[in-house]
Amino acid sequence: QYSFFNEKGFVPAHAVQLYYGTILHEVLDRAHYHYKGFDDPKTKGKLPTKFDIERFFNEVDSSLKARGIRAINQDLRKNAVNVLKLFNDIEGPSFYPRVIDTEHRVRGNRKKYLMEGVVDVLVDSNSNPNKSTKDPSKWEIWDYKGQRRPKKEEELEIYYYQMQVYCALYKIKNGCLPKAAKLYFLNELLFDPTPQSKTAVLEVTISSSEINKAIKNFDNTAAEIIRSKETLIWKS
Repeated sequence: QYSFFNEKGFVPAHAVQLYYGTILHEVLDRAHYHYKGFDDPKTKGKLPTKFDIERFFNEVDSSLKARGIRAINQDLRKNAVNVLKLFNDIEGPSFYPRVIDTEHRVRGNRKKYLMEGVVDVLVDSNSNPNKSTKDPSKWEIWDYKGQRRPKKEEELEIYYYQMQVYCALYKIKNGCLPKAAKLYFLNELLFDPTPQSKTAVLEVTISSSEINKAIKNFDNTAAEIIRSKETLIWKS
């Protein structure tokens, strides 16, 4: 994949996933900014309305079109808007006050390369926003997924791996592991529209052994990429 996309310049063919996942992430970022009052101090502490969500959606949709990323049909757009409105209505009141940061960048130096990633949301583990803490060991990392939750355990392994790598980078940046690492499968809201539903939210177990295993795996992949770049021989 690195060879195809980074060296040869090919573009991924997953247009549907690219549009859907990007628009969900960017609209939710705007919803968080709205609640924090970053764009307009008057909106601080106020939940976005359904009209706000529609406006955010249309603005992001236009921006994506300018970048050559489009919905393949109107049904996809409607589905995305519905999911965003559901999340805003169902999770917003309790979730937005707990958000500490969005698009949280984490990075760490390895022996021969720089490792970095972006965590969708940092969340205070305390459900009472009036008792929020500045202790990063009490924070949670959350990642949004624009899909339904996979049924098979083996299909979830790539997501476990991703979150374990994020935990390792989080420790490098903050000196401690997060209190929790959670995945939110947004499309589950279309079938179970309840707060923190058991199908939408998946907590990834944080253990030093699993995190070290994930980092070692990452190191091995990076070593192969470095070797291939030096020899110009890529494995298929």
